[in-house]
Amino acid sequence: MFGSENGFHGSYLFDDGSFGYIADPEFDPGEFEYLDDAQYIDDELYLNGRHALGNLYIDRYLKDGTFIQGGCFIYFEGETLRDYCDRNGEPYPLKRIPD
Repeated sequence: MFGSENGFHGSYLFDDGSFGYIADPEFDPGEFEYLDDAQYIDDELYLNGRHALGNLYIDRYLKDGTFIQGGCFIYFEGETLRDYCDRNGEPYPLKRIPD
């Protein structure tokens, strides 16, 4: 769950058979002030009342070697990685693979 101490960055095998990397790049809440639903409370970003904690992306390779570059999307406090994947059309990570 996002907001806990566990991080999700690393290499994974995904449920569609692809292999990839979940990256958690630096997050600057100030980059989203242009959004109509952006609200800042004590320099923390809220979108539609949800506390935005960071952003991540999932880059993957399909079985045939095709590279899929993932988009960088926000994740929210209390959201699970499965919630994030559902919301952004990403496959589910099944197993963490040592880098």
